[in-house]
Amino acid sequence: MPWECHLFDEERECRRIYRESAGDWIEQLFTRAEEREMEPDLLFEEEVLVKPQYADTGRLPRKLTIMNRFRYSECDTLTLDNYRIGCKQDR
Repeated sequence: MPWECHLFDEERECRRIYRESAGDWIEQLFTRAEEREMEPDLLFEEEVLVKPQYADTGRLPRKLTIMNRFRYSECDTLTLDNYRIGCKQDR
């Protein structure tokens, strides 16, 4: 079972994943700048609410932004390729 840690702000997300079967870590960095290079029609942004018990501590925003990154497969099927978690500075 992999363990994941997501560290993010409005511009970038650093994701660390521990693969127990391989006994190693994978580190990935996703940035808003990369999305500026992508086809706009293949990006979908959504906001999700943070549970009040976490947002009310003042350490987390009330909403997180999820930037879904889609791509077309070799069979011309639209698939979710990856995503980036972000947050806006307003709380």
